[in-house]
Amino acid sequence: MKTKLLIIIGIVLIITITSTFILNYYVDEEIKTQKFNDEQIDRIFKRCDYQKTMNDRNWIGFDGNKITDHQPLMMWKNSTHYIDNNICKWQKPE
Repeated sequence: MKTKLLIIIGIVLIITITSTFILNYYVDEEIKTQKFNDEQIDRIFKRCDYQKTMNDRNWIGFDGNKITDHQPLMMWKNSTHYIDNNICKWQKPE
């Protein structure tokens, strides 16, 4: 009985790990083939302008810390540089 249980647990673990690696591979490939278009870079610049406005206002929360507005990461890149909405500056890939 214990042997059968261990075999079943082993099979479930192998299937789970294998499917995780396969799904990660397909997600990575989808990201690599993603088109970086003008609309996407416009949204990044608008987000950077908004963040600059928020920083210029120096809004302070009830706890005394500066209020930050967290947004999902937006990124644009080409063959030489990239920019995202967190840094708002052109960077060279490492």
